[in-house]
Amino acid sequence: MTHRIMVCHAVVAARQFRIRCYTQLLLMVTATFSLATELSICVGRQEQAPFVFTSPKTGELTGLGIDILAEVAKQLDHTFQLKALPQARCIEDVKRGRHALGLNMSTGVTKQAGLMGSEAYFKLHPELYVLSKVAAKLPAKPKPSDLVQLQLCGLSGLSYEDFGISSQQVDTGTNLYSELVQKLLLGRCEGMLEFREIVAGLYLIDKHTGELASSARISRLPLLDQPVVGLHLVASDTPGGRQLIQHLNPVLIRLRKEHRIEQMLSTYLQQ
Repeated sequence: MTHRIMVCHAVVAARQFRIRCYTQLLLMVTATFSLATELSICVGRQEQAPFVFTSPKTGELTGLGIDILAEVAKQLDHTFQLKALPQARCIEDVKRGRHALGLNMSTGVTKQAGLMGSEAYFKLHPELYVLSKVAAKLPAKPKPSDLVQLQLCGLSGLSYEDFGISSQQVDTGTNLYSELVQKLLLGRCEGMLEFREIVAGLYLIDKHTGELASSARISRLPLLDQPVVGLHLVASDTPGGRQLIQHLNPVLIRLRKEHRIEQMLSTYLQQ
């Protein structure tokens, strides 16, 4: 029996995201389970290069998360539609069954009531980025307790519990990384929390911002006593959602064991 496997990429249009699906591969497979033939997947709208971001060249969503969906599509007899939404709305839509899966979700999100997380497909490395004059007053490897004394800024819609602190401790009045880095450099806050891979990925969406974040004016400090944070796919904590995650996990485990995920990620960071 021949099944048509399709991968959907989101195309950024004026004020809306349109889904353009195209046939990527015809593959002979035997269906071993019965699920919906098309799965609706959402992802947070915030640019999270190199995991999910809008390519400046094509205007399409790209990144490691999209590549993983393509690998899943090769194994499962489904089509996937990907839609970019505000992060909080995406999470709620998955809980309510409006979308089968949420992409690029942190470990903290998987612990929310009503959600079921997949195996982590990548482990993140949390870091503190502070003005150099502030770094001189901090330990070389700060702990979450050291962050209490800092005026931290971050992005609207993101959760900072993954760094071992309350999001209420962070000024999240900024929408873009370019604005966030400028806010730090202007001294309107003392530091920002982010994962090493995402700061490295800034070069993919805004080279100037990437250079500023890596400049001598900003010190990068690794964080101690941090919770382990990975990236996951999430589904609703229902029989259907749990069944879907059970079928996805073997694919993710195999990709990790074969070091395919590191290979896919390196193609973005090498750019």
